Amino acid sequence: MVLQRIKDIFATPQEATSLDGARPGKAILVGTVEAGDEALSSPLRRIHCVAFYYKSIWMPPAKSNDAPSEHTKAAVYAAGFLLRMADGAVQVLPPAGDEFGAGDHQQLLAQGLPGYMASEQLVRPGDRVRLHGKLSLEGELPALELKRMDILEQTSSEEAAGNRRQRRAQRRKNKRKR
Repeated sequence: MVLQRIKDIFATPQEATSLDGARPGKAILVGTVEAGDEALSSPLRRIHCVAFYYKSIWMPPAKSNDAPSEHTKAAVYAAGFLLRMADGAVQVLPPAGDEFGAGDHQQLLAQGLPGYMASEQLVRPGDRVRLHGKLSLEGELPALELKRMDILEQTSSEEAAGNRRQRRAQRRKNKRKR
């Protein structure tokens, strides 16, 4: 009895794609991300997202013996968002992320470091993800305290390109009206 309880505590939970398959405690949930009340804008591309992972590196000049070095790394999450599963939704409570935004990125660019490069990975509404964390089934809406997020499938790049074209066309139209 005691041995089984210990195994339950330390065992890796099975992935659940529905709330019926999820148990309170350590959980791995798979579903589609939905934006919550608060939205983020990515620092590089200014795209609406629920989370982004920012990374910048400094590449030394070719004649230098210095190795490339990581300059800045940040993981930023919206205050709260939903994970849509087969039979319902789960409120995602993200960890306290880093404070980083477009202004911080601009400050890094303003330093004028030669060989400075930045990249970001976005988690956008509609992306299919695997979330690891602690699940609580109490209250109106089940809640997951997020520990880790794996992106399984991102929103189609064609859809994203179409959205960019629509926004660009709208900006042009607005400029013509002025």
